[in-house]
Amino acid sequence: MGLAIVIIVGAVLGWLAAIVVDRDDRVGTAICAFFGAKGAVIAALLAGDVPLARGLSEQQLLWSVLGALLAIVAVNAIVVHRFPGNRGSV
Repeated sequence: MGLAIVIIVGAVLGWLAAIVVDRDDRVGTAICAFFGAKGAVIAALLAGDVPLARGLSEQQLLWSVLGALLAIVAVNAIVVHRFPGNRGSV
């Protein structure tokens, strides 16, 4: 159950980030949601005091939010650096 919560939190943060950076196409939104979920899962696993299959601790939830945000920022920074014509979004 904890794994599902972490994935949903990361995907929602990615979706919200796509809205904030004014990314209006579906591919950019999907990429933000994917990398948000991926960053959240990795951070929750690294902060793992409880296995995600059994549950989720408050510490893991906090780290998953931070991991999702860092992953989204990193992906947006890479895309802006690689494709300067894109204005700050995936």
